[in-house]
Amino acid sequence: MNDTAGVSPTWAVVMIVAVPLVVIAAAELSERLRQRESLLRPAVLLVRTWVLPFFALWALIVPVLGSERGSAGARLAGTGLVISLGIAVLSVLGVAIDQIRNRPRGDDQRPVPQLLLALPRLGVLLAIGWLLVSTVWGVDLSAALTALGVTSLVVSFALQDTLSGLASGVLLLSDPPFRTSDWIESGDVEGVVIDVNWRTTRIQDRNGDIITVPNSQLAGASIVNYSAPNKLHRVIVPVQVAYVNAPTLAKAMLLDAAAGTPGVLSEPPPNVVVVQVDDPLMGYEVQMWVDDYAIAPRVKSDFGSLVWYQSHRHGVPLPSPAQDLYLYDGVAAGAAQEPTVPELRDLLATSPLLGQLDDTEMDQLANAS
Repeated sequence: MNDTAGVSPTWAVVMIVAVPLVVIAAAELSERLRQRESLLRPAVLLVRTWVLPFFALWALIVPVLGSERGSAGARLAGTGLVISLGIAVLSVLGVAIDQIRNRPRGDDQRPVPQLLLALPRLGVLLAIGWLLVSTVWGVDLSAALTALGVTSLVVSFALQDTLSGLASGVLLLSDPPFRTSDWIESGDVEGVVIDVNWRTTRIQDRNGDIITVPNSQLAGASIVNYSAPNKLHRVIVPVQVAYVNAPTLAKAMLLDAAAGTPGVLSEPPPNVVVVQVDDPLMGYEVQMWVDDYAIAPRVKSDFGSLVWYQSHRHGVPLPSPAQDLYLYDGVAAGAAQEPTVPELRDLLATSPLLGQLDDTEMDQLANAS
């Protein structure tokens, strides 16, 4: 049975008037876009060259001639129409996505995650597939969707760790706590971020080694970003000075050492605070600012070297460890503990057996002992 009893006046007007007008308008628009060197011209050419002819063919077969929608000609025309229209939409999306990806941004702006940029294209592809299978070819997808749901459940249980890592990667890409070239610290891992993908993050530590950290681990851990919101970082070095030095002299010496350290900023200026008052030591904390966290270890080392030189120039001695020296002569100590002959005679006389000896015999025995 035919879907229509005769030719619809509306479709007749569309075929005779609307389609030619749209073709002429598309040709004129394509020429204007060519003159402007617009990136949208390929999409307009697709509409003019493929979408409109397939639409006209489908309208001629189904509404005008009254063929069934399930006929081979109608399905082929519908397939061409859906595919060509989908390609045109993908072309327009490609232009928009490239503009979003390449637009200039400030230092505090993060790039749009690639996953979010890929979602519109994925949605268009799914819509094209759904229209082709369900609408054009009339395939019932209920059984396929049921089987797909069961299969997805089994796969999700089997790949739950992998899917967890992917979900964590999506969260990091959609709301990143760091970006490439940032210095971060998470647990025992510290270094500069080299790359972030859907599953892992690669970090290069101070030894030059690459550490690959699963995104699921980063998503559940505390992350310290030393490069955000700006690259200013405070380096704190504890220093002990002898108690005999006045705090004003000790602070002046430490500030001179901090000001002469390469890499230390003059604004914000270095600062010294007293943290310990305990004879024979005074504890100080030197606070210095740098604009690159990577040089923090070198700044600490250079500052420590300058403290030694500045302490001599300012006459502020650093604490020296107190030591007590004990000399022990084992031979002399052993000889001093040996009993004398009279002491031995008295000890021998305490024995009931030897106490019966006379004085001469006791003397001989003590001397022999």
